[in-house]
Amino acid sequence: MILTFPLIISQVLSFLKPALKREEFKLVLNYIPYSLFLFLAGFIFGAIIMKWQVEIFLQSSVNLGIGNVLDISKLLSTVLLTSTFLGVGFQFPIVILILTRLGLIKHQALAKQRKWVYLMALLFAILLPADSILADIVLAMPLIILFEFTLLSMKEINP
Repeated sequence: MILTFPLIISQVLSFLKPALKREEFKLVLNYIPYSLFLFLAGFIFGAIIMKWQVEIFLQSSVNLGIGNVLDISKLLSTVLLTSTFLGVGFQFPIVILILTRLGLIKHQALAKQRKWVYLMALLFAILLPADSILADIVLAMPLIILFEFTLLSMKEINP
């Protein structure tokens, strides 16, 4: 997924280019390096959290004396799925900043909806394949922190 992400971005850009004005397209292009960084950060964070979840599961199995028969294919699939979705979730600050720059979203309107954004971040994390409520909260926290940093950035862009 990490290797194909630049191809996905180029396809999305070629799709958007006819619909955007020249200045709007340049604005989107300026955010691509940040987008790649956030995707990679989200992907790595998701992989670390899933590694932590697997370690907890294995330790619980050993403590209970249960033999482990892990399906490596399913485990890797779950880790990659969670990491990829979290990488995509880390893209929302970029989308919000672009919409702010285009004048479609105002800082005050988004700040008033803060509790709903927190709820949506938690629901997004719950829908990921992590197995515990603690992991869901840990997965939601960076999304909430990114939202707050985005609000601070929006204040500078569009007071």
